[in-house]
Amino acid sequence: MSSDSLAFAKTAPADAFRARLDQENLLAVQRVSWLLVSQSFLFIAYTAVVIAKPAPNRHEQAVRLYHTIPVLGLVIVAGVYISIIAALVSIRELRREFDLLEAQHRNPFDAIPNRSVRALGAVAVHVPPVAIGATWIWLLVAGH
Repeated sequence: MSSDSLAFAKTAPADAFRARLDQENLLAVQRVSWLLVSQSFLFIAYTAVVIAKPAPNRHEQAVRLYHTIPVLGLVIVAGVYISIIAALVSIRELRREFDLLEAQHRNPFDAIPNRSVRALGAVAVHVPPVAIGATWIWLLVAGH
């Protein structure tokens, strides 16, 4: 960054936008972390149901759990992924709003040169929900 960019990055509007961008980014990361933790518990429960040898009077309950746990996993994945997408849309809109407000700025937010590089960086928040959701779907389909 040039000295002009750094000086501009310390102005009040840039600070306010940067704080909001940081908050949205942190929320997206926290949502991915929460998703991974919650899904690990569901996979453990699912594995327990699959390898358990339930008593005859508990067989139907085990079968219901066998189908319910993946559905619950998909519902959680969908909800969290929607909130992750919302955070990413908010970040994009904040950048656009700042560009309109301060048309002459020189990218005070970061040193990332272009949108394609930022998009590659965002892959990390897309992969876990998609991979986990696909796994639950596969387990549901393969179980029939």
